[in-house]
Amino acid sequence: MPESVLWADLHKQGKTERNPLRALFKNRSTRYAYIIGSIGMTGYALSYWATAGFLPTLLPAYGGIKPPVSLYVMMVALVASLIGYLTIGALSDSIGLKKSIYIFLILGGVFDIPMFYVILGSFGFLAKLVASAVLLFSVTGVWGILPRYLAERYPTKVRDSGVGATFNSGFIIGAWAPVFALLLAGSNIHGLLLWSTASIVIIGLILIGVGTYLTKEAEEVDLPQ
Repeated sequence: MPESVLWADLHKQGKTERNPLRALFKNRSTRYAYIIGSIGMTGYALSYWATAGFLPTLLPAYGGIKPPVSLYVMMVALVASLIGYLTIGALSDSIGLKKSIYIFLILGGVFDIPMFYVILGSFGFLAKLVASAVLLFSVTGVWGILPRYLAERYPTKVRDSGVGATFNSGFIIGAWAPVFALLLAGSNIHGLLLWSTASIVIIGLILIGVGTYLTKEAEEVDLPQ
């Protein structure tokens, strides 16, 4: 991939940072962007790993859909997630980044518990297939604008370092979502797993909302080079 035009111009002028990671944390505004972005990214990771990352285990172990059928369900659900990516991308171009994120956060909050109820309940294959697809569309679809969400946080000189540091910081906690769900359910897996998993998704969505609310869109602020 070619370098961005803005970065290439700065590089020619000798104005790029020799140690962009140090510059990221040294500057107050970029340090704030990292902290707020990491809060949001933790929410993205929690909600993703409690759904798309956990379903391959939930379906055969607790949902009664055994392999290879469970893999077919995941394939359909991931296509639904992709449709969510495209949908929120189109929305963000038309109504703005924040509004499109809030719409999907509401969708995720509405469908979270009902879809897990179907997936983990005594329902048939088709119902679980539809529930898995709706869950991933509404909860993980918000990932479609994640590159833009992260890139707009930082000026050109530290953008790549800022995006990389923020993205990976979110997974330090967020990637443990399935473990958290199982620990919260304890020995009463069949009684509490629905609520523990759904609750982690809700926490993730709230963190995304907080991170979104505390940041400005590119249209609201001039991004410095």
